[in-house]
Amino acid sequence: MLKSVEGVYRDGKVELLEPAPTNSTGRVIVTFLPPASQDEGGQPPPRSIMELRGSGADLWRGVDGATYVDELRSEWDQRQ
Repeated sequence: MLKSVEGVYRDGKVELLEPAPTNSTGRVIVTFLPPASQDEGGQPPPRSIMELRGSGADLWRGVDGATYVDELRSEWDQRQ
């Protein structure tokens, strides 16, 4: 019976991240996967817009959102 077990290759050794399916010795096949930061096509995985949450807090500190939007709208009216 075949059983897949996840592990990592580090310093020339394979370290299993879960228990081996048997206590005896046996044959194994080791398959090297791409880094977790890339998919099979070499592209990074999709990211969530939620990762940006809070990143602009310093830029907007002390700025009233309603006043800022009102100023933008008045600029639009002047351009027409």
